[in-house]
Amino acid sequence: MANIINKLYGSSNSQENLITRLDKAIEEKTPDRPFMDKIWREISGIFNFTIERTIPYDEKPVGSLQTEELKKIERRNYIHYVELKDIKRLRRLINFSRIQVNNNIDVKHIVEYNIFISKINSKYDTKICHLNTKWDSSWTENTITWFKSLNHYIKNRINNENQTQIKHAINKRCSSIGTNQKHFINSLLNREHKSIVLDRIQSFDEEGNEILYTEAEDVKRETANVFKQQFRKRLHEFDEPLPKE
Repeated sequence: MANIINKLYGSSNSQENLITRLDKAIEEKTPDRPFMDKIWREISGIFNFTIERTIPYDEKPVGSLQTEELKKIERRNYIHYVELKDIKRLRRLINFSRIQVNNNIDVKHIVEYNIFISKINSKYDTKICHLNTKWDSSWTENTITWFKSLNHYIKNRINNENQTQIKHAINKRCSSIGTNQKHFINSLLNREHKSIVLDRIQSFDEEGNEILYTEAEDVKRETANVFKQQFRKRLHEFDEPLPKE
C-alpha cells in the first residue's frame, strides 16, 4: 500500500508525499479538519484505484442476471439436456487425452473415467474401450470415431423431433381455421397467452386474525368468496329520481 501511495502521490505539496505530510502533521500536532478531509479524500482515491486495478467487475443489470438464471433452468428442463451433457463431457475427455498422450492417468480418475465410459456404452449402444493406466493415442482415435457417430445420432434425433413438433403445430393451427378462429389468429400472430397463477390467498377469520391458504381447494373457495364480495349487487340508487330543488 505504501508503494502505491508513493507512486500515485509522490510529488505534491512541495515535493512531500502523502505519508510524509501525514507524519509531519501528526508530529507537529497541527492537522486541522480541512487538512484531514483532504488526506481522507486522497486515501479514498487510492483505495478506489486499487480496487479497479485488482478486482475485475462486470456490472450487469438485474434483468440480465434474472435472464441468465432462467436460461439455466430452461437448459436443465430441455428434453435432450442429459444427452447433450454426455456428449460434451465425452468431447472434453477426448481433448484431454490428446494433450496427455503417453502420460500416466491418476489412479483416482481411472475408475471415474471408466464408469462414465460404461455409462455411455450402455446408454447409446457404443463400444468405447475402457482406459488403462496410460493415455493412448489409439484410444483417442477410436473414441473420436465413436464420438462422431454418437454426435450424428443425437443431432438426427433432435432434428426429427423438432420436425415432428413443427408438423403437429402446423396441423393444429390449420385445424383451428374451421373450429376455433380466435385460436388460429392468436397463433398466426404469435400472441402470447398470459395467465395469472394463484397458488395462495390471504384472508381473515371472524375475529380478524390473518390466515394464509395454500391448499388448492381452500384457494379456490376463498377466491370465489372474494369475487362474490367484490362484484356483489350494490345499492347504488342511480335509478332513484333526483331531489327537487
